[in-house]
Amino acid sequence: MSTIDIDKYKNCLLELRQRLQGEVKADLDRLPQTTQPPGDVPDASTHSADQDVEGLEQEIVVSTAQRDILAAVEAALERIEAGKFGKCEHCGMSISTERLDAIPYTPWCLHCAEAAEG
Repeated sequence: MSTIDIDKYKNCLLELRQRLQGEVKADLDRLPQTTQPPGDVPDASTHSADQDVEGLEQEIVVSTAQRDILAAVEAALERIEAGKFGKCEHCGMSISTERLDAIPYTPWCLHCAEAAEG
């Protein structure tokens, strides 16, 4: 892969990292500091209107997914620094530019990713 291509992906990953860091921080700021399911607090009402557990769970799922992608972006930036970016971590073959354009933080070629998904 050429230096120009590497620089293109590095810039893309740096922008993605910055955006995700902001989103993860915003998500964490929105979550209550302490959460307790209904019934865990003596004498507290357990009416469904008192606590939107489903909404909170959804926010946690989204935040977790964003943190997972952020970790993958960080790993991709480390692969760039190590000179290993664009090579599948499983089989060692080149990852297609089409795949990297779609998922610049992917560590696997399409074949290995499909095999891992089962």
